[in-house]
Amino acid sequence: MPFIPSGTFLGSAFGRGADAGESSAIVSGAGTAAANGTYTYRGQSLGYPYYNLVGQPDDPDVSSVDEVGDDGRFKIKNSAGVGLYVQTTNGHSFPWEGTWGQEEGALPVPTVTEG
Repeated sequence: MPFIPSGTFLGSAFGRGADAGESSAIVSGAGTAAANGTYTYRGQSLGYPYYNLVGQPDDPDVSSVDEVGDDGRFKIKNSAGVGLYVQTTNGHSFPWEGTWGQEEGALPVPTVTEG
């Protein structure tokens, strides 16, 4: 069992881990090239972190990676707010967890890593 220092925030279903969530989300390999890039942490929406593509306005609904309900699935949206890709499993605290599936974006689906 790994040692976890007292007071370390590991995330929870409410107010998910802002400390780790303040990293960037790096989207790569998406068939829709406009989805690829670095998304910077902007804040929380519905208790989950959200990220905007570098150079885009602070808005969880456009050019973003944000949680799409209350089940812990993140979605990658374009500048019109259209969902391009969505996580295929739920219960995640961050977009770099889990696997991704296609919505309106072109194949292949992207890889999302923590930046």
